[in-house]
Amino acid sequence: GSPGKCLRKTITVSVGEHTSNEVGICFLGVDSVPDRAVSEGLSTGFDLKLAGEPRTEFAAVTLTSSSSTCQIDPTEVFFSSDNWTVPVQVKVVAVENDIDEGEDVTVECIINMTRSDVDQTPQTFRVTVLNDDTAGMNFLIDERYRSRVYALTLMEGSETSVAIVLESEPRGTVNATCVVVSPANTTLHSAVVPFFLTFNSSAWKVPREL
Repeated sequence: GSPGKCLRKTITVSVGEHTSNEVGICFLGVDSVPDRAVSEGLSTGFDLKLAGEPRTEFAAVTLTSSSSTCQIDPTEVFFSSDNWTVPVQVKVVAVENDIDEGEDVTVECIINMTRSDVDQTPQTFRVTVLNDDTAGMNFLIDERYRSRVYALTLMEGSETSVAIVLESEPRGTVNATCVVVSPANTTLHSAVVPFFLTFNSSAWKVPREL
């Protein structure tokens, strides 16, 4: 059979002088699992259940992933003649990598399900992991708190500083220009130093201070 599909064999049935047309026989080791998509850092779950009673005392279903981007829990499930109709919840976690691969970039994990008591091609389903990282910038308020918006009050003649960090690892060099915008009908005399900030993939976690 084809991986992930119903395993098929074609036979011819003869009864006395009568011969049937070719008949397709279909066997699934476990119930089919539909493909799905999930964002980085999140998980998806499904019910794993045997498609037929174990042929030995115990039937073990082993689950593996084609990519380390997807982590499976549990990776092995045991069924017996007493509980083979009871589904077991399996979770697939999409690992958060904090890398901005781009909005249109996905990683595909092929999840293989192999049953120990039958000789079959592993059944599979596909998990598409969606990139959720963008190289946005945050104000670093303290070690625990970051925000895209930060308001402060500054007295005339005084100065203050604020640190800026990227949200995730950039695909390339990120250049940030720092400007002062005056509210309408007001005059704002202030300066930002440095005027230009540069981040790259080797030091994107290092805060830049203004």
